[in-house]
Amino acid sequence: MKYANSYLGGIGGHPIELKICKGKEDAASAADCANQFVEAKVAAVVVTNTGQGDAMAPIITKAGIPYTSYSGASGSELASPNSFLWTAGFPAVLATMASHAASEGHKSVTLYVTDNAAALGGAKAMGEPAFKAAGVELKLVPVPLGTPDATPQVSAGLKDKPGAIGVVGDATMCASVLKPLKTLGTDVEKMVINYCTEDSVLDAIGKDGVEGATMITSTDATSSDDEVVVYKAILGKYAPDVNPIGAASAGYQSMMGFIRAAEGVQGEVTPESLITAISSAKDVPLPLGAGLTFSCDGKQMPGLTGPCSAKAIVGTVKDGSVAEYAPAS
Repeated sequence: MKYANSYLGGIGGHPIELKICKGKEDAASAADCANQFVEAKVAAVVVTNTGQGDAMAPIITKAGIPYTSYSGASGSELASPNSFLWTAGFPAVLATMASHAASEGHKSVTLYVTDNAAALGGAKAMGEPAFKAAGVELKLVPVPLGTPDATPQVSAGLKDKPGAIGVVGDATMCASVLKPLKTLGTDVEKMVINYCTEDSVLDAIGKDGVEGATMITSTDATSSDDEVVVYKAILGKYAPDVNPIGAASAGYQSMMGFIRAAEGVQGEVTPESLITAISSAKDVPLPLGAGLTFSCDGKQMPGLTGPCSAKAIVGTVKDGSVAEYAPAS
């Protein structure tokens, strides 16, 4: 926000003012935050990362306020009017995992996924059809939120000897799955998301625990791309002690995506004028998107109006990070 106000003129020439609500990742606190935003008559809501989209998005969008984020997994985020997601998020990650597994000749994949409504429900609703279409059998293994050691779940997921495994969850979940995978000594291919290379994960499992994994994500915070250079310079100035990987990159992509999408707002900054501007945003460079762009016309993914993009980016983890990404084919 400070960078945008100082160097980008805020939104439409108006300085950005934030009302912050920190949820506890449960439905009650998420709904409470949504109601606080409505009562405060905010112009827009920018969500960094949540598994409680179904508790938040309906309240916000029904009040005529745009709900925005870098990504989404719940049905309300993906398909509600006035919901805008800068990346293809979870649907693209699942589709890319399926196509990558098929291209590598894998007949089956075990997907370890956080056991909450958005992640597990999304994996069932979107992952199962994507893997079926790719000709790959999918086995979903839920891992309860906050599980410190997922050895029982990992062992159960490996029982049928899958060709590859996927991990979809936060840093704690990544560590809880990747550590027993390393201990068990399996050489099965790993497909992960960017939370799996956060410092806390690498400290817990060692860099070799994720070496060679295929990273499938919508956020590039590690390459030498110009977007990453600018991002790290901004962090260096305003938040030098913040780890650029993980939550910080999600927050930056969410907020900077909103600022770019709303750049064309006309007149007073209101929910209505922002919805008009964002809906008209076309071929906008995606922050930390490794060359991807987004357009918020509601036509990027069949059947889903929320995603403003249709692709993920792919790279290979080496020495704990990814040096180069490319858009998924």
